[in-house]
Amino acid sequence: MTRLMAAGAPWYRQGWPWFLMSLPAAAVIAGLATWYVAWKSNDGLVAEDYYKQGLEINRSLESQQMAKQLGVSGLLSYENGVIRLRVSAAREISFPDVLELNILSPVRAGNDRNLKLTRNGDHYEARMPPLPDGHWNLALADGAGTWRILGAELFPLKGEAALHP
Repeated sequence: MTRLMAAGAPWYRQGWPWFLMSLPAAAVIAGLATWYVAWKSNDGLVAEDYYKQGLEINRSLESQQMAKQLGVSGLLSYENGVIRLRVSAAREISFPDVLELNILSPVRAGNDRNLKLTRNGDHYEARMPPLPDGHWNLALADGAGTWRILGAELFPLKGEAALHP
């Protein structure tokens, strides 16, 4: 007989009881580690004002329909820390001096950017530090909330990004 299975040795000197106890112990340790990670990290996906956001859905859909009716579209570019937007419409409308551009992270709300683009000649622009590489959702609207166009783009931008209703 081997030393691990010696008949006269007490249980704590044998290998099998320790092996069998290590499996539930490992599960308990993994469970505690998972609980700690869940407790310490913030997923950033849950909105605190979810009820108000739910009420805004209809208003958002109406403004997107209005953008579609007006034929509003835009071309977005980013160079040297400046984001530029050329906007046009199929119908005759006057664009305001300031447009709102929301650049939203689909993963982390803390990375979202809300920019006020000001008119500079035939385009709008604003200074913006570089974004982390990846997919971003874009929402362009006039300040009054009359129209809104959405898009998604991969940053860093390669050329121009088109925004359509």
